[in-house]
Amino acid sequence: MILKNKRLPVNASGGLLPMRPGYRRNTGFPSAYPVPKSTPFADFGRNILDAFKYTPDPNTTYMERAGKNLLGDMESMISGFDAQGNKIPDTLRMISLLAPGGAGFGGKAAVLGATTGAAPKASSAYASRLISDNDRKKYLSNAEQQAISAAENRTFGIPDRQSLIDQANETGNMIAPPWGAKGPKISLEKMISMEDALKINPPPSGMYKKRNVITPEDIPIGSNLTNLSGDQSGIGVLKNSLSGKSNVALDGGFGYPQRVGDDIWNSHGPVINQIQSIADATPDRKTFALTTDMTPISLHFNDMVNKRFFELFDKKAISNAEDINETIAKAFESSKNPDGVTGFPGITSPKFKKWMNKLNGTNRSTVYLALDKSNMQKLGVPDLGEIKHSISSPDSRYRQSSLDPLVGYNAAEIIPGNVGIPNELLDIPHGTYPMGMKGNYPGGFDVKLPRSVVYPQWAEKAAERNLAPAQMQGSFRQNKIIQPVTQQWQDKAMAVREGILKNK
Repeated sequence: MILKNKRLPVNASGGLLPMRPGYRRNTGFPSAYPVPKSTPFADFGRNILDAFKYTPDPNTTYMERAGKNLLGDMESMISGFDAQGNKIPDTLRMISLLAPGGAGFGGKAAVLGATTGAAPKASSAYASRLISDNDRKKYLSNAEQQAISAAENRTFGIPDRQSLIDQANETGNMIAPPWGAKGPKISLEKMISMEDALKINPPPSGMYKKRNVITPEDIPIGSNLTNLSGDQSGIGVLKNSLSGKSNVALDGGFGYPQRVGDDIWNSHGPVINQIQSIADATPDRKTFALTTDMTPISLHFNDMVNKRFFELFDKKAISNAEDINETIAKAFESSKNPDGVTGFPGITSPKFKKWMNKLNGTNRSTVYLALDKSNMQKLGVPDLGEIKHSISSPDSRYRQSSLDPLVGYNAAEIIPGNVGIPNELLDIPHGTYPMGMKGNYPGGFDVKLPRSVVYPQWAEKAAERNLAPAQMQGSFRQNKIIQPVTQQWQDKAMAVREGILKNK
């Protein structure tokens, strides 16, 4: 039952829950409970299958059915509290929210109605509508985007900029920022100085479209979804950072699909070929690829890091070239490609820059990961952490890595037959990768969603295999991801979206 300006508590089947004194509608743990020290996904995959095997009695509370899952109790899962006001453990809450195929998210019209406050449509109004129609485009202001990003972080316990500041103020310890990955920690004062010095100009006029936003309902039913893994670099022109002036063009990781024209993505041959095989396998269905953040270490691969490094590199500042050369050589010895060091001329050689420019991304990563250390900076090597901070996208600059990363900052509609194009044939070639593809840009999700929500078929298989976190990440990158878009998928994704927005 839906009332004006007020919603009664209902269960997954639409039946009324008994009204009890003290019924709480607190919409999340940020204000009532501190952000947990560990994220809700720390236990993802552990005992998750047990959560699918029991449908609870909606007339009992979590405390009364402790040890059993709450897949059917949608209202409790969204709010974080059961009908008697008891706090639901965050791990159980997240497992239930993200569980693919369970009674907890969608499948039944009453669930979406109870969650969003509006009766769902019997069928998607967007199934036959082109999602790129100009008259339907919507844009977010910077303030709106920041508020939504904060809600995403709060909902899933992802540490962000404020948590870094709070940690530094409470402990007095140095900060391990996300862009540092395995690099050295920094002081809070340095972090603030880096922010004050950073200046990134918008890209030249006519190169990028403004990011318009869509929702899961804008992805047509009957289409397929697949993945585009992109690093966290931004778009624009870096003009200044703490280390000094710059003129490095930032051509994006997950911002790349916004390019004017029909260039839609760039990557390695194997990645491009896999995307092509997905689109070609179902030519009768539209294929949409959604961007997923890669870890901060991926920035070492990026040509923008390389360009900024050599803007700052001064071989006269190197105080112990022998130690640096030995560090690079040892890094290759312990890597998966020890032959990558072949031809290394030494860091003070006039040929060093040319050698670095010719390296593939994997070998370049090996070099920069070895140099991203405090002792290397003391020997005159440019600050890799500060470089990565300066080229990162504002949306992800402070967002920590997650076992269930957020998906959908941008989307790309893949057109069969337009994949696997050599870089030189693209309108605006990407500096890092050799191949690309053309397609349509529909926009990006206004609220990014956890990977397990967007790709529930993959998540369910990963849970069944009880994969460790590292194995789960590898499984996602290596497998051919194809997720059909159905009415149930839309309902579940929209329900999670609404839950995140309640935490704004």
